[in-house]
Amino acid sequence: MEEHKTRIFKKGKAAKLYSFFLHNTIGKILLHITIWFFFFKAWNANKGWRYVSDVQHDLVSFFIVVISIYLLYFLAYKKIYKKNTILFLLTSILLCSVTAIIEYYYVIDTILKHFHPHTTEQAIEIKQLAGKETWLDIALRDFALFSIAGFGLVFKDALKFNKLLKEHINSLKENKLLEKDMQSYLSHDHFTKDILNLYMRQHPEFPKDLHECMGIYEYSYNHISCITYPLREEIGFARRLTAFYQRYNPGTPVSFSTIGDIPDAYILPLSTEPLITNMFKHGVTGPQGNMSIEFDFSVPNLIQMRFSNKIAITGKIVLDQANRQGLSLLKKRLYLVYQTDASLQQTLQDDTCTFILTIRP
Repeated sequence: MEEHKTRIFKKGKAAKLYSFFLHNTIGKILLHITIWFFFFKAWNANKGWRYVSDVQHDLVSFFIVVISIYLLYFLAYKKIYKKNTILFLLTSILLCSVTAIIEYYYVIDTILKHFHPHTTEQAIEIKQLAGKETWLDIALRDFALFSIAGFGLVFKDALKFNKLLKEHINSLKENKLLEKDMQSYLSHDHFTKDILNLYMRQHPEFPKDLHECMGIYEYSYNHISCITYPLREEIGFARRLTAFYQRYNPGTPVSFSTIGDIPDAYILPLSTEPLITNMFKHGVTGPQGNMSIEFDFSVPNLIQMRFSNKIAITGKIVLDQANRQGLSLLKKRLYLVYQTDASLQQTLQDDTCTFILTIRP
């Protein structure tokens, strides 16, 4: 048992260390410094990589390569790669060529000064031979380094794309599951159990009401996906659903209002349905009900909805109770579409329950 706990503890520390070096800015900087430090040690240890005889030129030559590779990352990869792959390739080749030329002209004199030819003919021959070998070695080395860096960046992008693809596929799967849950909820719980039973029990002789009921049902059934639609449509649906419930509770005062101009935003469909349904199912109906539905657009880039009603019970309302499936599904759908940009809060003060739905579209 203790050995198992020790393994879990070590795995946890390794995961934290891995996350620090890959996702934390300071960790990334430390990792880059460490990698370049060991590369510089290898640079100095391998004489075939060096074409100078003094420490200053050797160090500057090394940093020319380092700076060029970071230019490849910040200029070619960050700015050009996603827009034009061919232009990224040409820019990388140009940057590699310029780096090799700068290095060549920076170090060639330090190499030639170690040769002491006796004749002019020997000097010309040595200069040509040394220049050719130096240029070839620098070009091959820089091309190899740039190729490693370039393929590394492309591989990084491929991994990122694969991760996003998996997340998208998982999101689609979750969306499909939620759609099935919504179908079950709308068909068997909300409309069949609540609206249709309510109609058949009180007004079976009014075909107009049945037509309106089926219209609401059809609209809801056609918008069960997590694909957003115009906010104005959701407000219109909320008015229609509220009016339908109010028709069977004519003595219940319901205030429906909007604050500020309605923005041209998109919102999760049927986000108001379980909240309005919850008001009439669990709230007090009649003159003492005092129900209120308010859409607040006074804050830019923020949609806030408030649903208030009096309740006949005391204590905290739990959102994931079995008889409140609609509210539980709403929270799941909100998280799938908005993650942390949407929240559903519930407050209970005296005998008034208020749900506040906040969305940053």
